[in-house]
Amino acid sequence: MRLIASLCADGRQKGMTTILNSPCSEDCLHRKRPDTVSISCGRKGNEFSPILQFPGPLAPRYPVGGYARIAEFRRMLEGHDMTRPFAQWKGSYFSAINMIMENEELNVSFCARENGISFSFPIEHWKAIRTLFQRAWQSPDVVSAWGTLALEYGEM
Repeated sequence: MRLIASLCADGRQKGMTTILNSPCSEDCLHRKRPDTVSISCGRKGNEFSPILQFPGPLAPRYPVGGYARIAEFRRMLEGHDMTRPFAQWKGSYFSAINMIMENEELNVSFCARENGISFSFPIEHWKAIRTLFQRAWQSPDVVSAWGTLALEYGEM
């Protein structure tokens, strides 16, 4: 199962497609405009992993794997205060902080504590990622995969 969802940086949804039992080619993940944030959710057996595709010339992809990490990443997206300069969110696996940029706009930097990988981007991109996760978790395929993981980890 692959769920592909894309949002432009301004929050407009570009589309959401679920492809069952068919691998998504690398090509379909790279046909994005430069201002697009996307998420694909791969499932193999009981394993489930959202992969974020960020905009920009290098177009980094960031996988969030494992039930506890995915759950915390979702909590960070929902719980981080985007309105205050230097507001911080800290978890076991991830942290986020608002930074004031030279143009005096707020950016969010998030960091994976295990490996130090970090990304900084405008608040609009953070909101787009949050919206993507919210929409992905409304997909029947993602709900099913998440429910299976929650049972496996004793959350239900």
